[in-house]
Amino acid sequence: MNILMIPSTMLPFPPVKGGAVQNLIKSYVEYNEATGEHHLTIYSIYDKDAAKAAESWNFCHVEFIKLPQWFFALRERNNRLLCRLGFKLIHYFYLRKIKALVRNRKREYDKIVLDNTPQFAVQIAKAFENKVYIHIYNDYLNSDTKDIDEILDSSLEIITVSNYISNRVVSTGLIEHERVHTLYNGVKIDKFGTPESKAKRQELRASLGICEDDFVFIFVARLVPEKGIKELIQAFNLIEDQSAHLVIVGNKLYSGEITDPFLLNLKSMAEKNQHRIHFTGYVDYDVLPDYYAMADVGVLPSLYEEPFALVAIEYMASGLAVILSDAGGFLEMAEGDAAIVVNRGTTFIDDLMKSMKLLLENTELCDQYAQRGYKKSRNYSAENYCVELDSILSK
Repeated sequence: MNILMIPSTMLPFPPVKGGAVQNLIKSYVEYNEATGEHHLTIYSIYDKDAAKAAESWNFCHVEFIKLPQWFFALRERNNRLLCRLGFKLIHYFYLRKIKALVRNRKREYDKIVLDNTPQFAVQIAKAFENKVYIHIYNDYLNSDTKDIDEILDSSLEIITVSNYISNRVVSTGLIEHERVHTLYNGVKIDKFGTPESKAKRQELRASLGICEDDFVFIFVARLVPEKGIKELIQAFNLIEDQSAHLVIVGNKLYSGEITDPFLLNLKSMAEKNQHRIHFTGYVDYDVLPDYYAMADVGVLPSLYEEPFALVAIEYMASGLAVILSDAGGFLEMAEGDAAIVVNRGTTFIDDLMKSMKLLLENTELCDQYAQRGYKKSRNYSAENYCVELDSILSK
């Protein structure tokens, strides 16, 4: 079967600049390389390093779409209007080129998978009949979505990352439950908690000024308000134990170094504990397992309804105790007491601090959560993900 996959314009594929969606697609490409069952074509914005990385596959061809670099420069500007203009220009010309490619090659593809690009569904479906699958990793298809009826009518099946998102799609009343599938994200479990990463624990701690016996909380995500990083710093500032440290890994976008007003505010908030709060900036995905290995607890206190977070599974797979907010799909990930869940109420910051202190002061309890989370992470392997995705697409 010939399958066309169309991811978003946020990042190139292969994932030389990171990105959860791009890494999941890569997992499926590598799975298909082993089985040789399908021929995959993937459209991607052009990137020099990505183009080089895509040369080694036998059953996957990456079609790169070149857009003016100043589009991307606009998107990374701190000015909101210029940033929005950059997004719109990239979206318009990317879709325009994709439509031309699909129109010329529509007989080559048996099925098309829109990876987090449901906004392309109506246009792409005009060239096909019953071939479009939408795979969403965010809450993009709900009653408030523009043209939701046309988008759902244009797709054969909808694939989501959690029951929470599946229920949001079904609640529109515009699609049968049987056409909506929950497919949990998967990670390469064996990449995390390895002896090699654990061996770097002390070296990496020392590079940040953290002692061997100190207790480390880690936050890995984009530094944007909806991820709850501001509230996490506020909660950490209430912890007086000088052996506690907070390591913040990430940047506004998925890669690069962008200093925006929100980041400056975060660093200002952290000044009172600057010897205990450490900003690393963007860290390459292949190096992340080393950062997890240096920590004791992974925290992700998202404020918005988080669909599903690979980072939470990576925390668990690395042997960390995990603290999550009660956001969206997080409740599914925490089932079986696999993580501490903090309610996003009026006392959220105080409750978050109490949960952190609970694990800081009770190492036995911390170990228990780590063990349950580690066991839970086995349900979210990249292999399980690929087998289930293949089953859905092969029906």
